Amino acid sequence: MSVEGWDKWTPNLLAAYVQVPRAMATLSLLGSSWICFEILNDPKKRKHIQQRLLFGMALTDIISSITYIWGVAAFPVEMEKDLGLVQGAYGNTATCDIQGFFGQFVPSTAFYNGFLALYYLATIKYKWKDVSLKKMENIAHAVALIFPIVTGAFCIHFEVFNPAYIHCWIYEYPYGCLHSDVECIRGGNESLVVGMGWGLYYVPVLIALTFGSYAMFEVHRTVKQTLQKSAAHKFESSVPEISLNENNANSVQPVVKRNKKKEKESQLSKRVATQGLCYFFSFVLTWFLPFLTTILENNSIDNIPVLYGLAITLPLQGFMNWVVYMRPRAVAYLNKRRLNASSMLQETAAKSNNTTDNKTSGADATNKNNTSMLPTNN
Repeated sequence: MSVEGWDKWTPNLLAAYVQVPRAMATLSLLGSSWICFEILNDPKKRKHIQQRLLFGMALTDIISSITYIWGVAAFPVEMEKDLGLVQGAYGNTATCDIQGFFGQFVPSTAFYNGFLALYYLATIKYKWKDVSLKKMENIAHAVALIFPIVTGAFCIHFEVFNPAYIHCWIYEYPYGCLHSDVECIRGGNESLVVGMGWGLYYVPVLIALTFGSYAMFEVHRTVKQTLQKSAAHKFESSVPEISLNENNANSVQPVVKRNKKKEKESQLSKRVATQGLCYFFSFVLTWFLPFLTTILENNSIDNIPVLYGLAITLPLQGFMNWVVYMRPRAVAYLNKRRLNASSMLQETAAKSNNTTDNKTSGADATNKNNTSMLPTNN
């Protein structure tokens, strides 16, 4: 955002813009902490690779959420004092460097989203064994942890962690000095700032997004084909299968159990794929506006609604992941309520039918008695 761009912001609008990401990040912090707590306290979940990937994703989001909650308080105090741009700056260049360093864990959360999509692809389509899945898990943890440490140290060395929007990031300082008469104090090389912003932040996220998109597309196609095959062969459940073996050359083995097992596996794959798709959707929703904001910024376009959208969605990823994490429980609860309501309706209908039958029987008996009391022609 250029220095002149701040003229568009009223004091109240700017104050709200500073606080919105903190509120969103607080929700994410609570949601991600919930996920970590449940996984750590459940031995069965700790043994599952998918759950450990979720734990890594939640843990990196906790770190990211703390940087968003810290917010503009890490900005150099002279920014507010000298330029009057942001209220609530209490830090210095060191605090900005620290915040920027831990802010590099934001892409790590995206990496875990990408690897989670690859996990669903490996298990549902390619049927990988645990040994291969374990190797992929190790790669995921290594990439997600090494990347922020290396890139964070690199950015600190070149002094490019500076105040940017809602937290310290790869930017010039002061705001917009590369495109104004204001002298740049840090990050004065435009090619370096733009190149590192894309190369050490957005391009890696874009790679994760690309692989994740491909993985979820293949998962969706695989599950769709499996369900179609299951429906096409469902008639086999009523047809006996003749098999030859040494003990009985004409033994008949019903295929009912086998078809039920295949149908159950198909439905399970569908549920797992749907859950993976929901995680990936939260990933895309989180990163759409940050990409758009950077593209607009590189073209010197300031858009307040887009910036507000960025302040909401980017710090909210942990909360959206928690919503997806809780989704199966909500679905199970709603299904249970639906079944209970259906059972109650059936019971009510049955009681109503019994009452009607009883009344009809009583009426018939009364008519019979009345008929027997009528005079005869004898």
